[in-house]
Amino acid sequence: NGVNPGTDFTRNFLLFFGGAGGGGGGGGTIAANAANNIPATGFAPGTVTNLVGPRVNYANSGITIELPRLKLKLPVVGVPYNNNSWNVDWLTGQVGWLEHTAFPGLNGNSVLTSHVTSRYGSAGPFAKLNKMIVGDMIFVRNNGTLYIYQVEQVLRIKSNDTSVFRHEEKSWLTLITCQDYNERTDSYSYRISVGAVLVKVEGD
Repeated sequence: NGVNPGTDFTRNFLLFFGGAGGGGGGGGTIAANAANNIPATGFAPGTVTNLVGPRVNYANSGITIELPRLKLKLPVVGVPYNNNSWNVDWLTGQVGWLEHTAFPGLNGNSVLTSHVTSRYGSAGPFAKLNKMIVGDMIFVRNNGTLYIYQVEQVLRIKSNDTSVFRHEEKSWLTLITCQDYNERTDSYSYRISVGAVLVKVEGD
């Protein structure tokens, strides 16, 4: 556990984020600051949402994540942490690693997210994240190294439950997305959180 990810990937992320974040641990300060800013990873179903503001450029990592139960294999990009929040609006067919949570593969809690509903109103990559079950495997590939995680919990939590950023001593992966769209408030009342622990590292 805690094997360093590929040096090229680490360097790219440090350059992109100006030398900040990407280490193990993390979570305490983030949890305190992001009490009401857990990323909203869902748009209104069945309608196109026009995005406002400047487009966010995410760090292209070369990492991929695979969820066999959901038949998903997706690229992972880095989402910068600005103004006590992460803007994930521009994620399209991608999984976002949230800056300042642990770097995937290192000890600590790595938080990754993707949309349950896309901005086009259709099902997003994590539309069926709630179908994951304890014991499922998750594969993270980085620069010739395969990180194998096993799911230990699948939770339905409140939208402001910052326990998703809780520090972990081991290498831990937290996947999160929105759940239960409320048309009256045009928001999602809950989040689905899938927690998995690193069980094996091997050459890919």
